[in-house]
Order: sequence, then structure tokens, then C-alpha cells
Amino acid sequence: MQLECEACQSPLRAEDVNFDLALAKCHACNAVHDLSARRGRGQEHAPALSPAPAEDPTPRERVPTRARVTLPAQFQMQEDEQRTVISWRTFDGGERFLLILICAIWNVPLLLLYRHLLSTDASLTFLLLPLLFVGPGLYIGYVTLASFLDRTRIEVSRDKLIIHCGPLPWSKNHNLSGAELTQLYAHAPADLTHTTGYSLLALGRHDRKIQLITGLEKDQARYLEQALERQLGIEDSAVEGEMPRRSIDED
Repeated sequence: MQLECEACQSPLRAEDVNFDLALAKCHACNAVHDLSARRGRGQEHAPALSPAPAEDPTPRERVPTRARVTLPAQFQMQEDEQRTVISWRTFDGGERFLLILICAIWNVPLLLLYRHLLSTDASLTFLLLPLLFVGPGLYIGYVTLASFLDRTRIEVSRDKLIIHCGPLPWSKNHNLSGAELTQLYAHAPADLTHTTGYSLLALGRHDRKIQLITGLEKDQARYLEQALERQLGIEDSAVEGEMPRRSIDED
């Protein structure tokens, strides 16, 4: 049975009723009715109105599951209302020193060998044999040069994620729509003794995995995950295969 206002016959809504006082105020004409008196007139079997769910006047913020990571020392960041730009040298100082050492050990003997062979009018066979070592030497030289020139740059906004490494091509670049990304997460290396073996991955639609950046330190991967998710408007949640949350929270 639907309760109605006796003055204007408008149906009484659940939010019009004060169940504690057994009073109702019509939303249409503001007439006040004593519901206990109605029961006395034979309407005690009228179905009770369910109270409307109370609305929380202040929406609760999601409790963060992890503390915010501070900007790593190697990173440079520029941020405004529209976008965030994060950049850093792709190779650190230790990696550059190691590459210079390997490049020198590999290529200097080759240069001295060819200098000697050319000065003694060696046969073509002797000139061609060392070419087996020239290819790897050129690759090592390329990587060494890239370690001094290359920077990784990330530009992220609400609807776009751009990752570029250059000027020399080294790692894969990305130009992704924010709408196709559902989650970002940090992945730890199998051997945790490798301090720069962490990766940043993304989940696309249909749980498609996208490897964004490799060769990160632990705090770098953690920071990028949080900063990019915040700008993309992605709520953090657990992902299978991510860095264990215990190791994230305990440093």
C-alpha cells in the first residue's frame, strides 16, 4: 500500500518520513502528517517505507596502500596542470665506466693488430680473419657512445604516455593512449642482487602486457609507477607478477 499525502494526494517518499518521530512531511505541499494516527485509523498493515541510504557528505579518499616515493636523485621532473615530464641519463656513471673499459680492452688490440698487418703487407686471409671480432667491437663502441649521449624522457598526461630514449636508438620507444592502459606495475629481477634489473610494465586492454622501461633501480621503478598512475588517473591495485608488496613497503 502506497502512503499518500492527505492534503494533495501526492505519494510520500521514503526520504519524506522521519521514522523515529513517526512523522512525514510531504515534498509537494509541505504538509506534516502523524503516521501513528494513521495506524489508529486502520492503516497499521501499510508496508513500511525503507529509509533512504544516508549519503556521506564528504566522500572518503582511497587509503593508499603504499607510501609515496620521493623523486630519485637521478631524475629531473617538470610538472604542470596538464602534464608531467620526467627525464634522466639512460646509463649511470658506473655503467659508462664499465663500457669504456670493455670497449678499450676489445677494440684497442684490434686497432694495433690491423696497424701491424697493414704495415707488413699481410695477405688477404690475415686481414679477413680479425673481422670476426670487428662486429662485436663496433657494437660495444656504439653502446659506449650511447651511454654518454642518451637520455630517457617520459611525458605523461591524462590521455597519453610517451617514452623516448635518444638521440641514439637504444631501447624501444612508446606512444600510448592513456585510455588503453589499465594498470602500471614494477617487476623485480629474478636475481635480487642486481640493483638495476627492475622493470616498469603496463597492462593494456585484455590484460596485454607492455614492457615500458628496463634497467631501473628499485626506487626508480617504484617512483615511476606511482607518478605515472597518478597523472593517468589509474587507481593502484595488486597485479600478478609485480614486485612483492612487502619488499615495496620495507626499505
